[in-house]
Amino acid sequence: MTPNILANQLRAARAWLNWSRDDLAEKAGVVSNTIAAIEKGDGASEPNARTMAKILGAFTTAGVEITDEGGVRPRVSTVSYFTGASGFKKFLDDVYNVIKIRPDADVCIANNDDSLFLKWTSANAAAHVERVNAIDPKPRYRALIKETDTNVGTSTYCEFRYISKDEFADTCVYIYGDKTAFIDFEEDAVTVTLVDSTKVSSALRRMFETSWKNGRPVH
Repeated sequence: MTPNILANQLRAARAWLNWSRDDLAEKAGVVSNTIAAIEKGDGASEPNARTMAKILGAFTTAGVEITDEGGVRPRVSTVSYFTGASGFKKFLDDVYNVIKIRPDADVCIANNDDSLFLKWTSANAAAHVERVNAIDPKPRYRALIKETDTNVGTSTYCEFRYISKDEFADTCVYIYGDKTAFIDFEEDAVTVTLVDSTKVSSALRRMFETSWKNGRPVH
């Protein structure tokens, strides 16, 4: 989109929410002058990807979306599906694309089993770990695993805690940004149900935090 269209979108989204520039700056974690410069629309102060992600994230959390077509609309929750090895790769690509511009995404994984992840990423596993490790600053990764699990292959960037086998479920829950993936691993298949919803991800994060607090650190 052009700087002029983006400027109009920001002003329209602020008006929709009855936000001042200072309001948007505070909620996005940027300085007010940055918002003012973008809203000039002359392209002289184009935001970098991280700044833009913070601004869009603030609007998204408030329930407003800036569209690729140059408009503004209420945020609509969506559900999509990925299957098989190729679908699983697309899911991991989506995870990376979110966290590379939103290191504050705080990735939370419940019912994690790295052996199943490795099975379906195969040759892509090392490349995914490498690109996540290259993000600066690093996003926070946390995973809840079964108390008998010793496979912590992604420990270079992920913190693990044990939960009891009675708390562990078969479906992996993978929360990143405003998205939540429900991953069902089977012997010869994998299905990812991806829910893009701020309300869903927020609710599940609260549940995750309770389990995380009660989990036992992996040393």
